[in-house]
Amino acid sequence: MRAILFIILLINTQLCFAQTAKLTLIIENISIAKGNLEIGIYNDAKSFPKENKEYKALKHLVTSEKEMLTLVLPVGEYAIAVFHDKNANRKCDRNLLRMPTEAYGFSNNVKPHFSAPDFKDAKFKLDKDKTIKIKLIH
Repeated sequence: MRAILFIILLINTQLCFAQTAKLTLIIENISIAKGNLEIGIYNDAKSFPKENKEYKALKHLVTSEKEMLTLVLPVGEYAIAVFHDKNANRKCDRNLLRMPTEAYGFSNNVKPHFSAPDFKDAKFKLDKDKTIKIKLIH
């Protein structure tokens, strides 16, 4: 019985020392209130902004032209990539030149020219509660 209590106390102590922060995302410039926002949160430059390589992937139902969501993450450096999946097919549709045909955006509101931005341009430090606004590019 003492061993079980000790283990529970140890786990609770570890949870108290885990450093996390609240991240609030505000996604703006949504053209129509339908479909989903597909959001990728990355903590590694090598995986940014590759699909299925996210640290955390989120799908958020679009109900207005401006959406807000909040999550808790461990403190660290992150970059975010988001696109408005209007037709809810879970992929960013592209034209023949491989340019996105659905609105997209990145943290720090980085505007790419001919390819996706680098992690260093989109990264931000999450060391306390923070709000990030991302304006979608059409």
